Amino acid sequence: MADSLDGLIFSEFLVDNPSFFDTDGDGTANKSDEFIELQNATGSTISLDGYQLWSDDRGLLYSFGTGDTIDPGGTATVVGEYTGTAPDGFYAAGLGEGNDFLADGEGTRNDTIYLVNT
Repeated sequence: MADSLDGLIFSEFLVDNPSFFDTDGDGTANKSDEFIELQNATGSTISLDGYQLWSDDRGLLYSFGTGDTIDPGGTATVVGEYTGTAPDGFYAAGLGEGNDFLADGEGTRNDTIYLVNT
């Protein structure tokens, strides 16, 4: 079972994009397409105001702002960057800049991601 915080779960993530997934819509698949997806596993809208994503390796990755919400069963996707106007629920955070933010399963870059409610 996934870890949760107030009904939020880490539902999906992409690290070291294998050059075929263009998350940010710029026409090129690269490190800026890394993402972390949170899902609302409750039957009520969740306010993300005060929530932050942190990394052991890189520190603060992203702070959600006032008015940021996830509808019941919906998702919020924090991406490296986004070209043009990001769809609702997408937040650009520079994840692909510099070092990787998670391990690759082979023991390389062991990192931990935290969702914190400040």
